[in-house]
Amino acid sequence: MKNLKKFLKIVLFAAGFWLFLLFLVGLQMFPPFPVTRGEWIAFLVLAPPAYLLAEGVWSWLNSIKIELRPSRWTLKRTKTIV
Repeated sequence: MKNLKKFLKIVLFAAGFWLFLLFLVGLQMFPPFPVTRGEWIAFLVLAPPAYLLAEGVWSWLNSIKIELRPSRWTLKRTKTIV
């Protein structure tokens, strides 16, 4: 039980550190928030349809009806790596 608590502390610390690193990388990679009124309007008009389109494409790619989809093992490994 003592070893399990120590292990969980290490895992939680590593996960928190990993999230912190991802946050820092995300701040550097993503463009800044819109500043002008036109940028905000474009963001509010284009972002929701782009998100829904990306979700739809991802769902379509992962559907069972597609025969050329990657194997489940590959998807699990990729999700773990990401």
